[in-house]
Amino acid sequence: MEHASLPKELRFTLDDDAEYLFAKLDYALRDGVHIQRRTDPDLFRFLSNDENEDSLRAYYEKYLRVKLQRRTQGGESYYFLDFMADHRGNLGDHYERLENHLLLIGFLLHKVMVLDRNIELRSITEFKRILRENYPDLRIHLNRLIARSPRQTDNPEDNSTVDSAVKSAFERFRQLKWVDYDGDTFETLPAFSRLTDAYAPHIQNIDNYLKP
Repeated sequence: MEHASLPKELRFTLDDDAEYLFAKLDYALRDGVHIQRRTDPDLFRFLSNDENEDSLRAYYEKYLRVKLQRRTQGGESYYFLDFMADHRGNLGDHYERLENHLLLIGFLLHKVMVLDRNIELRSITEFKRILRENYPDLRIHLNRLIARSPRQTDNPEDNSTVDSAVKSAFERFRQLKWVDYDGDTFETLPAFSRLTDAYAPHIQNIDNYLKP
């Protein structure tokens, strides 16, 4: 089939790698994964090819009514389907939105590391200690928020609730490729900036949102 006979939204199929990479890429993007060079080098290479990127962007806009976005943080680019907008396109309930208490953990992680200048923080245990000891009002609010979640059954005054919420948040953030961790040691990935891009007003006013 000649190149000119294919519509723009299907021209990525002309890439020799499309046969074995597109399905994996599509599944990851629909599941909310952020595609980055350091975590998914083959998918990133396929997607960042200029012709493929333009074609795939047209594909998702035409057939799924969602936007394929590219962002850059610290000189590193990443891609994602924009599910945080109100319009979810034709994906229905495939993508599971982040629950509010998981978002709150993300807000707090950004606050602790960036706003409070703990940029060298790499320990999940230390992060939980900071939440408990340095931000008691935030912990109380977090517990109340978790208590309203239908998925949580812990006592909202029990510190184990905070431990559970942090554990769940880091697991979900790793699925999204916002963070990576090995045991207690974690690092934020370039795509973690997606959280701050999407919720900057909330993070900037976090003290007002988290009043007891």
